[in-house]
Amino acid sequence: MNVDYSPRGSGKTTRAIEWLKVDPEKRVLLTYSHDEENRLKRLYPELAHRIVDWESYLRSMKQGGSSFSRIENRRVMVDNADYVLQKMLDWNITDVTINREEIVLK
Repeated sequence: MNVDYSPRGSGKTTRAIEWLKVDPEKRVLLTYSHDEENRLKRLYPELAHRIVDWESYLRSMKQGGSSFSRIENRRVMVDNADYVLQKMLDWNITDVTINREEIVLK
């Protein structure tokens, strides 16, 4: 797992899009809001089929799965993971830990 720990406005989402472009058929970008999903889909229409927001993904899974769940060997990048966690828990997340042997902080 790579962690891009950078200030707001430093290009994290742009780097996430570049990551997605490497293998758009096996990679998925998860965003924190439907507005952000739509913004990215307008900017990168060729990648639109691999960008989804957290709430839409959750809804599709409750309805029996999504096309993303059927991708073999898929890799998922969560853009603005702190926002996604806050939406999941409906709390202000102040601290996190991440378990992984190889973590790259940028």
